[in-house]
Amino acid sequence: MAQALGHWRTLDKLAVLAGLLAAVSTGDVTAQGPYSCPTPARSLRGAVVSEGQAPPQLKPSQVQPGDQPLPINLPTALQLADARPLIIAAAQASLQIAIAQLRQAQVLWLPNFAIGGSWYRHDGGGTANNGIEYLVGRDQYFLGVGPMLALPFTDILSLPRQAQDRVAARRFEVQVSKNDALLAVAEAYFNVQQARGRLAGAQDVAEKSRTLVRTIEALSKDLTSPIEIDRARTELADIEQEMLLRYQEWREASADLTRELRLNPLTVVVPLEPPHLQVTLISPKEAVEDLVPVGLLSRPELASQQALVRYTLERLRQERLRPLLPSLIFAPNAVPAAPYVTAAVPAGSLMTGLFSSDVNGRPQPWVGRFDSLTMLVWEFQGLGLGNRALVRQRAAEQQRQLAELFRAQDRVAAEVVDAHARVQSAILRISKAEAEVKEAQTTYAGNLKAITETTRFGDQLTLVNRPLEVVVALQQLAQAYDHYFVSVSDYNKAQFQLFWALGYPASILACEQNRSALMPVDTWRPPQMAPVNTPPPCQGCLR
Repeated sequence: MAQALGHWRTLDKLAVLAGLLAAVSTGDVTAQGPYSCPTPARSLRGAVVSEGQAPPQLKPSQVQPGDQPLPINLPTALQLADARPLIIAAAQASLQIAIAQLRQAQVLWLPNFAIGGSWYRHDGGGTANNGIEYLVGRDQYFLGVGPMLALPFTDILSLPRQAQDRVAARRFEVQVSKNDALLAVAEAYFNVQQARGRLAGAQDVAEKSRTLVRTIEALSKDLTSPIEIDRARTELADIEQEMLLRYQEWREASADLTRELRLNPLTVVVPLEPPHLQVTLISPKEAVEDLVPVGLLSRPELASQQALVRYTLERLRQERLRPLLPSLIFAPNAVPAAPYVTAAVPAGSLMTGLFSSDVNGRPQPWVGRFDSLTMLVWEFQGLGLGNRALVRQRAAEQQRQLAELFRAQDRVAAEVVDAHARVQSAILRISKAEAEVKEAQTTYAGNLKAITETTRFGDQLTLVNRPLEVVVALQQLAQAYDHYFVSVSDYNKAQFQLFWALGYPASILACEQNRSALMPVDTWRPPQMAPVNTPPPCQGCLR
């Protein structure tokens, strides 16, 4: 546990992640105000970012006229995720409360201190110490100070340790919030990339569909019927509808990302990386049985739960020692109702200072005065039965917290296995999707060529293929593009989910040294497509 705590105190996970993504970013990060434009993250080293030898080259996916583009890259988004989300600010506020409580517990042994003066006036009858009644008018004046100390030794020993455990738990909860925010931003970012990729695929299919319509229209009426042209035009209209839906998905995903990062919600996020980008943080060849122990050692949720278990153990120890250790009371001459409660000592009582009186108008000289009470008290609540009940209560609380720790361990192990399965599935789906796109493009190209070629059947000249075959090929190509970009997005999100499930450990990162051990990813690019371009950056976004 000490090793895991030390690891988390020294690990700057954002620097590690930024180092992984160096191949896609240069510049600095600046963020001011709730809606500010980010600039790219600082150039770093050791990235395992795969654009592949031949990534899909799709036509530019431009924002619509009137929309304001917001260029941003993945490292910048991850850097902003560590500072901007409100969930982190709330966790940090809870940490500051716990730190303040720790400071308070560390000074329990110091007395409270009061300084001031008092005036006491009496008129009428009274009784002297010898029992004689008298009538008197009297004024009493006192100027002084009053240290007060109620010191339960059990609390002095236990409360600072309890406060330290609460601070440790809150520190790890801050890290939990940062990890959750980082994962949420990464998933939102790749949702934007997925929408852009699907839009680019729809644009490519639409362009091919327009070519098909022109080709069919150019055919002789003896070779094709008007219904073939109508079918091709219908398919084109359907694809253009899909383009509008894909742009809507882009806008929705962009709104989610700007909400996570508290950027301007009126902008449309335009990632600087191409939508086919694949990020490998954990090698897909890593065995799941080797990853589960890493998660159990690195996840801050477990460290937080362990701190809370120590907290409940210290509270149990406190109640077991309470009847055995006394409380020291040092206060002005007033007997408190409960020696172990500081508030029982009269607030504002003055122990020592200067005293003067005025009896029936005759003033007396100022003299020194000191009144104090010192007590050493053992207290047994309910004849000891109350203490016994408190011990049982604390023991039950400790058992409940221990059960929560075991549940958290089971949840972490399950999350690691689930994320690992997602990575394995996504990497296989990418390879299948690549083959699907290649076959769909080949099928489209062959069928498009075939409808311009004729063959003779008896005395009649006919087309080698009907235009319907090209329409079906276009539908298959559109579906293949969707499968490809969804698979790439799922792979990237699964990588971050796995890295999150492991607790962002630096030792498990894929790096240049083990790049050769990685399963090949993104080694293919659909041909015959133009490169992905991005719109010009907004004013003030890039420097």
